[in-house]
Amino acid sequence: SGTLLNSNSPGTNVPHLAVDYWRSIYAANYTPLLDTATGQPRIDPTLGVAEPSLSRFDPL
Repeated sequence: SGTLLNSNSPGTNVPHLAVDYWRSIYAANYTPLLDTATGQPRIDPTLGVAEPSLSRFDPL
C-alpha cells in the first residue's frame, strides 16, 4: 500500500522482504556474510559469489 514499514533503520537497503507468523521481517541485504574463521566474505562454491547476510527486524 506504500505505507512506511520502519523508520528506525536508516541506510538499510534490502531487495526483498519476508514476514513470518510472528510479524518479524527478514531481508537479505547487501553486506556479505563473513566467515567466522577468517573474517573474509563467504564465497558460495557453486556460484562463486559472496553470500548475502540476513537482517531481522522485530515488531515493536
